[in-house]
Amino acid sequence: MKYRDIPLFGFKLLSKYAAFVYEIKSCEEISIYKTIPNGKIGLSITTDGTASIKRESNWFPIPPTTIYGLTKETQEIKLSKQFGEIAIGFEPCFLQLFIPENMSHLTGGKTVDLQNLFDKFEVEKLIELIQSANTDSQLLLAIETFLSKQLNLKKTNEKLITALELITELSIYEVDEIANRINVSTSTLRNLFNEYIGVPPKDFIRITRINKAMHHQVNSENNLTDLSYTLGYFDQAHFIHDFKNVLGISPKQYFKNTALTFDFYNFGRWQKDNFAT
Repeated sequence: MKYRDIPLFGFKLLSKYAAFVYEIKSCEEISIYKTIPNGKIGLSITTDGTASIKRESNWFPIPPTTIYGLTKETQEIKLSKQFGEIAIGFEPCFLQLFIPENMSHLTGGKTVDLQNLFDKFEVEKLIELIQSANTDSQLLLAIETFLSKQLNLKKTNEKLITALELITELSIYEVDEIANRINVSTSTLRNLFNEYIGVPPKDFIRITRINKAMHHQVNSENNLTDLSYTLGYFDQAHFIHDFKNVLGISPKQYFKNTALTFDFYNFGRWQKDNFAT
């Protein structure tokens, strides 16, 4: 499976609101890989082949055009032979600016077909332009044109944006403190997150912390303890608990497996077998 990041330089709307645009292509064999919660939500357009997601013990087809919510745990994805996909990821507070519904409908990584949310003709036109694009510029122009027609700046919530910055940039992880800093009650903060992101603040905080942990180097028990304190945990046990909830494996298993300890977006290494415990 091949992953390719597509630079957004020169596209104002995408540069402002999108965290990334990438392309995935699979080869001659069926591919199975794990997605890891990374605090991003977005949409994807299948350009070739089909994809399925595993729910419990069964595989379910993923629509060719999909909006996906923020995931709180690993998900297993199966790609057909000769699969192709273009995906656009957004910081959590921005995707809701482009969709008519609030994000509470996309909890738990739920996927929704674009054609159920937008004008069918516009979605079909987007697919056609992406599939016929010969350059990255043509591809990004098609996406930006589609998104510009959906953008609703009235849905911007500055308090939520500030709350996310407090979590991701200033590493403030206490819900009460975040609520106090943006001058809202904790219940209002929870409502903001559920409406605009689809998960409560404590879940987003957990995902953010574990993503930061994944990019550290840990080679001893002492390093693991230090990391838990660096991430604002009161003790190592709480850190291990959160890590297992998000990745399904312990920090020790993760950091000892060189096939896992790398940049998130190298999908080729997130093979199913690497998560065997």
